[in-house]
Amino acid sequence: ATPARITPSAGPKPAVASDPVLQWVSTPLPVRRRISLASLVRGCGTTSLTRELALMLARQRPDRLLVVSTADPDRSRLSRLEPPHTVRRLDSEYWNDPRGCWRDAVGDAQRVHDLTVTDWGAVPVSQLNHVASESHALCLVAPADRKVVQSSLDYAAELGKRVPVLMAVVDVRGEIGPSVRPLVRNLPVKTVLLRHDPRHHNGAPPPEQLREPEALQVYRLAADLIGALAGNRRNAG
Repeated sequence: ATPARITPSAGPKPAVASDPVLQWVSTPLPVRRRISLASLVRGCGTTSLTRELALMLARQRPDRLLVVSTADPDRSRLSRLEPPHTVRRLDSEYWNDPRGCWRDAVGDAQRVHDLTVTDWGAVPVSQLNHVASESHALCLVAPADRKVVQSSLDYAAELGKRVPVLMAVVDVRGEIGPSVRPLVRNLPVKTVLLRHDPRHHNGAPPPEQLREPEALQVYRLAADLIGALAGNRRNAG
């Protein structure tokens, strides 16, 4: 695919995004780093979140960004990325050899890019260690379901022994239960909660711009991921 120049769907900086959050997002990284997003179940927004995170990072940071996605970049707004940014597609049937397929998709591109963001989609639990091995920071994405959040937290605790792990909980169906919000607030892993967006429905293209509350959560997730890559922990807020 032809690399592309960005028109970020996250839109302008949310008015509620504080200067400290923006400073963390733009923290310099001295060496090449890799961010991965993955989930335990399908349909919880991993690919959409990866897209929004990548577009925002491409706008806010000076890095040469490499985005690796299981979705067809030519059919998403990732096609707007132009040099020095690059988009590569990861074959959705990569589970027999995740490392090999990822490296085949990336080729030599990683050597000339400062930051790589990979959308692994729904990952069989047997392959989570392989995903972690290809990451310097990992975000586990979960739907707003207490059982799946708990399972994701359990794997985050185990994988966190090897690589910094964060979580994102997405209210995909607008059915968030009363117990989920306090659960997310009190998780021992840094976690963002993205509310349901009714503009997302079957067959509809994604909205051109995130609503401000969700854009702010993407900024916070980016700040925490960059902080993890920089070897520091951002304070909550």
